[in-house]
Amino acid sequence: MIIRQHMEAQSNTSSILVPDFLLICFPNYQTWQHWLSLPLSLLFLLAMGANATLLITIRMEASLHEPMYYLLSLLSMLDIVLCLTVIPKVLAIFWFDNKSISFSSCFLQMFVMNSFLTMESCTFMVMAYDRYVAICKPLQYPSIITDQFVVRAAIFVATRNGILTMPIPILSSQLRYCARIIRNCICTNMSVSKLSCDDITFNKLYQFVIGWTLLGSDLILIVLSYSFILKAVLRIKAEGAVAKALSTFCQSHIFKIRASELLFSDLPAIMVSSPNNTGIQVTEFLMICFPGMQDTQHWLSIILAPLLVLALAANFVLLFTIYQEASLHEPMYYLLAILSVLDVILCLTVIPKVRPSQATHFSPSAR
Repeated sequence: MIIRQHMEAQSNTSSILVPDFLLICFPNYQTWQHWLSLPLSLLFLLAMGANATLLITIRMEASLHEPMYYLLSLLSMLDIVLCLTVIPKVLAIFWFDNKSISFSSCFLQMFVMNSFLTMESCTFMVMAYDRYVAICKPLQYPSIITDQFVVRAAIFVATRNGILTMPIPILSSQLRYCARIIRNCICTNMSVSKLSCDDITFNKLYQFVIGWTLLGSDLILIVLSYSFILKAVLRIKAEGAVAKALSTFCQSHIFKIRASELLFSDLPAIMVSSPNNTGIQVTEFLMICFPGMQDTQHWLSIILAPLLVLALAANFVLLFTIYQEASLHEPMYYLLAILSVLDVILCLTVIPKVRPSQATHFSPSAR
C-alpha cells in the first residue's frame, strides 16, 4: 500500500513538473532548420497572398457575388486560419529556436487543426453539391442554391465539425503528462497524448472514428455528386457538355490531393537498422504503420482498399473520357490527364504497400 501511494504521488508530481511542451521539428535535421525555413516562408507568403487576393477580388467584383464564389471565399478563409495557426509557430522554431508552447496554446492549435481541416473537406462537399445542382438541375439552381443556402451551409460546416472535433483537445487536456518533448512541428492529438502517463486508448479510438466518419462521409458524397454529373452529361451528349462537366473535376482533384496528404502524412514509418559499429550491413527496412493500433490494421485495410479502387476508377474514367471525347483534346484537359496519371502512380506506389501486417519489409533499393 505504501509503495502504491508512493508511485501515485510520484506520478502526480511528474505531471505537475511539466509546465509546457517543447516542439522538436525534424529531430534528425536540426542543422538544416534555417534552410528549411526559406521554402516554408515563401509558401506561407504565397498561400496568404493568393487567398487574400481571391477574397479581395470576390469582394470587389460585383459579378462574383454568387453562391459558388461565396463558398470559395469560405474555403479561402479556412485556409488562412490554418496557415496562421501552424506556420508562424514553425517559423519561430526555425528562426528563433522558440520551441516552447503553453498547454492552452497547444490544445487550441490541436482544436483548430482538427476542426478546420474537416471544415475544408465539408466545404468541398457543399461545392460538389452546388455543381451537381448547376449541371443536373439547371432550371432549379437559382431557387435551390441561394444566399440563404450558403449561410445555412456555412453554419452547418462550422457546427458539425466544431462540435464533433471539440472532444479531441478536451480529452487530451484532461490527461496527466510525464514528458514534455513533442517530436513534431505541431500539436497533433497523437503526438501529445502519447506523452501522457494515462491510458489513451479512448482518445485514439475517438479520433479514428470521428476522422473517418467526417472525411469519409464527405468523400462519399463528393464522389456521388460527380458520378451523377458525369452520368447526366453522358446521357445528354450535348456538344461541349462533357467539357463543362469535367471542368468541375478540378475541384475533386484538389480534394483528393488534400485527402491524400491528410491520410499519409501521419503514417509513421519506423526504419529499423543495426548500429553501424556492429559491422552488419543493412539490407532492408522495417515499416510499421500505426504502431499503437496494430490490432486494428485489418479493419483499416477494409477502409483503405475501397479508397484505392475508387481513386483508380475515377482517374481511369477521366482519362478514358478525355481520350474518347474529341472536344476535350485541348491543353487544359491534357494537363488534367497528366494530373490523373500522376495520381494513379502515387496510389499504386503507396497504398498497395500498406497492407495489413505487423511489419512490412522494404528494400532500400526500392526507394
